[in-house]
Amino acid sequence: MNRLAVFLEGEKALTAELSSKGKILNLKTLPRTAVKQLDILGKKNFFVGILPASQVLIKTMEIKNMGQRLLKKTLLRQKEIITALPQEEAFSTARIIAENAQSALFSFQITKKKFLAQFLNEINPDMAVSTPQALFSFARHYFPRSQDLALIHFGLLETTCLHLKAGGLFTSYTINQGLEALSSKEGQEISSLTPDKKLLLEKLSTQLTNTLKAFPGQNRLTLLLTGNTQLLKHLDLFLMNANKETISALLQPEKEEEKRYAIAIGAALEALKPHPVQFLDGP
Repeated sequence: MNRLAVFLEGEKALTAELSSKGKILNLKTLPRTAVKQLDILGKKNFFVGILPASQVLIKTMEIKNMGQRLLKKTLLRQKEIITALPQEEAFSTARIIAENAQSALFSFQITKKKFLAQFLNEINPDMAVSTPQALFSFARHYFPRSQDLALIHFGLLETTCLHLKAGGLFTSYTINQGLEALSSKEGQEISSLTPDKKLLLEKLSTQLTNTLKAFPGQNRLTLLLTGNTQLLKHLDLFLMNANKETISALLQPEKEEEKRYAIAIGAALEALKPHPVQFLDGP
């Protein structure tokens, strides 16, 4: 069965349809109002919804190795501590991303149940994947040899910055500004931005620099760029020049379409895994 993933962004719905073998069959941008039609189309496919990064918290915690029964009890306690929310108000997943004889490093993904309910009220998927997890799957599929990465995804309304390690998601930050506030047409020169928009770009760049510097364990990282980077010409060079102390190399998908639809593609790829990280029952 094909995977049909949909990412809601403002008034738009970005969709990616992949075959059961992971081949991209279709990439489309539709009006958000077409979501119900996608639900109908999803009956012929496995339908994957994507929670926005701003509604998902990523936390990591090291837990000493113990028996399965004790581990389950410990995980339940740690989930409530980590979310700082009562268990009945939060929904979370836990996945081991690193392990040795003494301990295991868990990555927790947490969302509020009210966010999940609002999401499911608009879209009725078979699976709900977080934006950070979708981007992790995209990165591992397209750049499998790059184990430790910083990933920046430029959405229209918000920007997502991730720290990816070999085993999984380590850190995720969301900045409530996307590129739509800077440019409405493709290929705009940064030098041609109005003074107020240049100020917005500098503010966004400073926030990204501070986020990259906060990533633990690495002095300099390889940076993977995805999203709507085509809106600003030479945005990649601008970021590299602004982050020489933290970025050693730059990766980008070869095709602009794959870069723009990275979240939807990554969610569909996640849904093809035997044990996906997600918030609903899988296939």
